[in-house]
Amino acid sequence: MLLFNAVSFSQQLYNTGHPIDDILQECLTDAENQSAEGNIHCEYKARVAWEKEIEKYYGMLMKNLDDYEKKLLKDSHKSWVIYRDKEMAFAED
Repeated sequence: MLLFNAVSFSQQLYNTGHPIDDILQECLTDAENQSAEGNIHCEYKARVAWEKEIEKYYGMLMKNLDDYEKKLLKDSHKSWVIYRDKEMAFAED
């Protein structure tokens, strides 16, 4: 019975969206945003919020890692930013 409750609880955790995704969905379903311009506005707001979220956790990690791990994270993050920027440039074309 305990295992069932633990599985059920974990499923509830994973079935809930992140608040940023919830706000995005709410924005996209708003009648005022049922245009391409409205959708772009919603997506932009979500992207900015996700970038802030990433930076928050990046900063938290950097405070708790040793020098070697910090370098790995910094290099990885830098590579991801380059990828993100190229992906955005591709999407804008």
